[in-house]
Amino acid sequence: LLLILSFYLGRRLAPSDSYIQLIESSSESKFTELLQYLSYNYVDPLDIDSLQEELIFKTLESLDPHSSYIPVDEMQGITENMQGNFEGIGVEFQILNDTIVVVSPISGGPSQKQGIQAGDKIIMADSILIAGVGFTNKDVLKTLKGAKGTSVKLAIKRSNIRRLLEFDIVRDKIPITSVDVFYMIKKDLGYIKVNRFSGTTDKEFIQAINGLKGQGMKKL
Repeated sequence: LLLILSFYLGRRLAPSDSYIQLIESSSESKFTELLQYLSYNYVDPLDIDSLQEELIFKTLESLDPHSSYIPVDEMQGITENMQGNFEGIGVEFQILNDTIVVVSPISGGPSQKQGIQAGDKIIMADSILIAGVGFTNKDVLKTLKGAKGTSVKLAIKRSNIRRLLEFDIVRDKIPITSVDVFYMIKKDLGYIKVNRFSGTTDKEFIQAINGLKGQGMKKL
């Protein structure tokens, strides 16, 4: 019994195989070994996926201001911004007092064509209540965005109208413009406002330049 107890305590108190392996691992595999070691040996349960993402964030953050890690759930939105378009109903919105309020329908988008107006409050989507239930921006995007050709039925509250207005909106490709506005300030001086950079910025900028040159621009 003493021999068995000594053997057991020796195994428990001696450095584990994982510890020895971690020390002897090459630098490339230490990160993986560390996560495995924590997963099997840490005193409390760990969310390894969250810990892994946190380690990646911290590692890249220590390099420079321009290196960053994009989680998979954010990647689609960033890709859409860079491509200069997304698929959805075409509204800019804001969440006010736990209600989705349309700031502006995007020009030429399906919502504008159906008559959605600035100030409209979106109460229901496909018969599901979405006002006053704690929706976040991410929840709204999941509900309103979707593949081109799919539809969503919205119930809208509009000022001075007592009943809810219903709209059946077919999602479409919505352009995201980079050049907000361009015009002539003086006789020979043009102005172009670029609000963001994406895959379409160069084409939009050249179109603006050509338009202003046609109006006599010599300075920008």
